[in-house]
Amino acid sequence: NDQSLSFLATGAMEDRAVIEAIKFIKRATADKYPEVRMGAAVFAGMMAPMLIRNIRNTANMRGVRDGASGGGGEGGAAASAPLVWLEDVTQVAMRNIDDESAGVGTAWAT
Repeated sequence: NDQSLSFLATGAMEDRAVIEAIKFIKRATADKYPEVRMGAAVFAGMMAPMLIRNIRNTANMRGVRDGASGGGGEGGAAASAPLVWLEDVTQVAMRNIDDESAGVGTAWAT
């Protein structure tokens, strides 16, 4: 079964829940306690398969690249990019790899 081998967890979370989860991760990384920052790293790792959006629209089926059809703004590449949420969390991870707590830095690196 191809779906059981996939890293993509399609429909695992609603868009609003994913956005709130990303806000939570960003807030937790600023906490003064390393246990909270470690929890954010572990949570981000568990969220990774749910952060890849499975975009299926008629423009993609016709071979038009995301955002290339003109218009720009919210309807452009950022609104339909499948990795935009994963990229947000990856940026948070890159900023926190050098955390003062070795365990937290290691958690973000893995």
